[in-house]
Amino acid sequence: MEGAPSAAAREFNPHAGDAPGPSPVANHAALQALCLIARLHQVAAEPATLAHQLGLSASDAVGVQDLLLAAKLLGLKARRVRSGAERLTLAPLPALALVRAPGTAGGEDGGDEGAGGAGLHAVVLAQCDGQRVLLQDPGAAGAESGGGRPTIESVPEFTRRWTGELILVSSRASLAGELARFDFSWFIPSLVRHRRLLGEVLLISFMLQLFALVSPLFFQVVMDKVLVHRGLTTLDVLVAGLVVVVVFES
Repeated sequence: MEGAPSAAAREFNPHAGDAPGPSPVANHAALQALCLIARLHQVAAEPATLAHQLGLSASDAVGVQDLLLAAKLLGLKARRVRSGAERLTLAPLPALALVRAPGTAGGEDGGDEGAGGAGLHAVVLAQCDGQRVLLQDPGAAGAESGGGRPTIESVPEFTRRWTGELILVSSRASLAGELARFDFSWFIPSLVRHRRLLGEVLLISFMLQLFALVSPLFFQVVMDKVLVHRGLTTLDVLVAGLVVVVVFES
């Protein structure tokens, strides 16, 4: 089983009129995976209800466009994106990952759509720490596969059957939560990362504030030392110092 993405897994715009046909995914297990993510967003969802709303029979394969439409019916925002294994830790998870069904070819000639259009599965990609991924495949069956329970795979093992595509799902509540967390703490990582440069800026600003006090001090010395005691030498020193300060400030 190759790791290269198939023609059926190439990115397309689901709203474009000339987009290719939907990539079939394992019958209603894909809707079950979508419902799992919907429940994480506090949205009640049932695969049978979605299948009825989409007009799918029990034998019909669920396409990627069907999943996008189903998410819209649930009031969720979903989009299909391509990603690499090295960027999984940055992806907003959980998401749906399109993987090849066991026993299907993963070549570039579209072998994924064989076996009656059941060459792709949609599984729930819950977490990724860069070394391992946490998956849940509602279409899995039997003791060997875990019966749809969450499983842990290494990233290389997962990428061998992953098409490189994700369906990212979000809700208005999650987006509102992200906006609510936008406060001063959002800037802390940037401040820490540039703390050395920030320290230099504060130091220079402090020095400029000190030099701003030089002019009134010079005036006081001129009044006390130069005019009263006629210290012309002191005046020459003060003028030279004032020139240095002006040059530094400019």
